[in-house]
Amino acid sequence: MTQSKFKKWQILAMFSLAAGLSQFLWLNFAPLISFIEKQYAVSEDTAGLLLLVFPLIYVLLSVPSGMLIDRRGYRFGIGLGLTLMTSFACLRIYTASFWVLLTAQIGIAIGQPFVVNGISKLVLDWFEPNEEAIATGIGTMGLLGGMAAGLAVSSPLVEAYGLRTTMMIFAGASALIALGFFVLVHPNATRAGKTGDSAATAGLREHLRSFLADRDLILIFILAFLGLGFFNGLTTWLEPILAPHGIDSVKAGMVG
Repeated sequence: MTQSKFKKWQILAMFSLAAGLSQFLWLNFAPLISFIEKQYAVSEDTAGLLLLVFPLIYVLLSVPSGMLIDRRGYRFGIGLGLTLMTSFACLRIYTASFWVLLTAQIGIAIGQPFVVNGISKLVLDWFEPNEEAIATGIGTMGLLGGMAAGLAVSSPLVEAYGLRTTMMIFAGASALIALGFFVLVHPNATRAGKTGDSAATAGLREHLRSFLADRDLILIFILAFLGLGFFNGLTTWLEPILAPHGIDSVKAGMVG
């Protein structure tokens, strides 16, 4: 029992790292927008695409990724997302072309929803009903940790080692987290077949119709859309906004 209790928190910690990685790889360019403009001779709007592709792709793939996780399980879905993120994080080591970096960011963005959307199934598999809320909260704390790390460490590393070496460090960290996930995270054998994977996908259209008919839920969607839109815009353009006031990329990252 003690071993099982330790195991579930270990698995939750690995998910939290994976979720944090998805946000880290998204926002690590946020304090580097001006650097990217000068390095590749692109406009501010073009440089911002390195960040903007993430929310756009998440909106498109959130439901399909959730359906895949329902059918194949959270380990498959999160593992697929980590594989994509790690592979394209390695592609970012080639820093000679902005368009290669953008392609890599798109690939990482495709992997993001498969990782983030796995939390519900993982918690349902490993935690008791009275633990599910706190486990979900702890698991998603990794998202905020990854955001903070992505904003804070990128500029100092680029200043100290250059962009290519920084991308190598990030790729190595991605590979370690992916390896740790595949080694440590497995479905709960004591609950095999009890999480209702097949039932979860039944009547999907009916569930979607009932959700979309709920006015309170629609209001929450609208508020979330506005709030997240403001957050995404602020994080994307924070460094260019602060630069005219004498705040460099390192300090802008810390502000973020």
